[in-house]
Amino acid sequence: MIKQKLLATTALVSLFAGSAFADGAAAPMVNDMSVKIGGNFDAHAIGSIDDSANNQITKNNNDIGFSTDAEVWLEAKSTTAKGLEYGAHIGISTHANSYKNTSKGSDRSFLWLEHGDLGRMEFGSNNDASEAMRLGADNVAVATGGISGAWVQSLSSTLFNPTRAVALDNFIMSPWNVGDNAMDFDLQGAASETNSSDSWHIEKSRKVNYYTPKMNGFQLGISYTPDTENRGNGLAGVISNASMPNSFTSSTSAANKNVISGGITWDGKVMNDVMGKFSLVGVTGNTADTSDSSDASVEKSKDIEGIDVGTVLTYKDWRAAASYGWLGESGFQSAATNIEDSHYGTFGLGYKMDKLDTSVTYMYGRKNHNTTQLVSLGTEYSLAAGIMPYAEATYYNLKLKNQGGLALTGSGSNATADTAAASTASGDAGHAEGTVFVLGTKLKF
Repeated sequence: MIKQKLLATTALVSLFAGSAFADGAAAPMVNDMSVKIGGNFDAHAIGSIDDSANNQITKNNNDIGFSTDAEVWLEAKSTTAKGLEYGAHIGISTHANSYKNTSKGSDRSFLWLEHGDLGRMEFGSNNDASEAMRLGADNVAVATGGISGAWVQSLSSTLFNPTRAVALDNFIMSPWNVGDNAMDFDLQGAASETNSSDSWHIEKSRKVNYYTPKMNGFQLGISYTPDTENRGNGLAGVISNASMPNSFTSSTSAANKNVISGGITWDGKVMNDVMGKFSLVGVTGNTADTSDSSDASVEKSKDIEGIDVGTVLTYKDWRAAASYGWLGESGFQSAATNIEDSHYGTFGLGYKMDKLDTSVTYMYGRKNHNTTQLVSLGTEYSLAAGIMPYAEATYYNLKLKNQGGLALTGSGSNATADTAAASTASGDAGHAEGTVFVLGTKLKF
């Protein structure tokens, strides 16, 4: 099976190369290699009003905190005489990143080949095809991203109980938070539900992506990830999981191997002035249960699986989006009992008036009998080229009914109830709600 996947990947690369360099020698360049630099910087203040006396935004301040997120990248590309575009996007690591809500794209590093008749192939640590093609309410959100935004930075693992942590992984906190895409909304920070900074990461797993050319508005995409732990993170500045050979396993959860993900999209005119986009994406992968001397109790977990269907409609200055996702029993132990399939739904609406853009997004999620409801209102203003002040308010309502069955390690500050094989009724105060306020400025260059 693995040999077949390697042969298929080699065949695709050969197809690109053969079409671009049909004469055997390297074709002359239409243009010289172009190089550009870009990046984003986001600085904001975050505060919350909640019903918990245990929640901490920063270590010593429960009410307000300052956060910065930065991404810098280099991109080099050129085109052959045969029309093949090739290049590399290189993400540059910065220390100005929040561990509770990682960046969503610019810091990835990957090589690509693209031809109008053959499609596009990527190799490296970019998002997989399912994440790149998926549509939902977060696609129309402004400010920090609404339901997938910075609001989660205000939450701590002691939100429900002051004496022991309750893993936020008991809830669906963001759409399509499965497999490699879980890194887009990381809840596994130090002083949260892990025992060290093992979960701090910089890049996603190494993978290969392929996208077909668009035909009549349709496009297909597929990704293959051999090992979700083969990613470039520092692990306290000592170990890089991207190195090989490597048998190290992060303490955050059981890993996955031979992950296949992909999707199909369509975009075009629906009627009159209404333009539409539609997506159907999915993921499946096997569990790779391994351990080392420091993480001896990585739980055996169920294979990952998931399907998401979504749409975005635009009419003049209005845009609307909706999605539904099913994640099965992804993220649970193989031995887990009394659990149910995870699912979520999103809805979003946005309106742009001159330089002012506003959106409202909503998500409902259900995981292991625990429910999540999020409502986020955001607005941003294009003050000048590249600079955009914004404000965002997000209301969250989390109801904890059951604990147990999660495929997390039992070490560190993890709650024993979260990693027990049997999912049972929680003995904690099972309700947390509040409103998170974010005020900041984004700079893009």
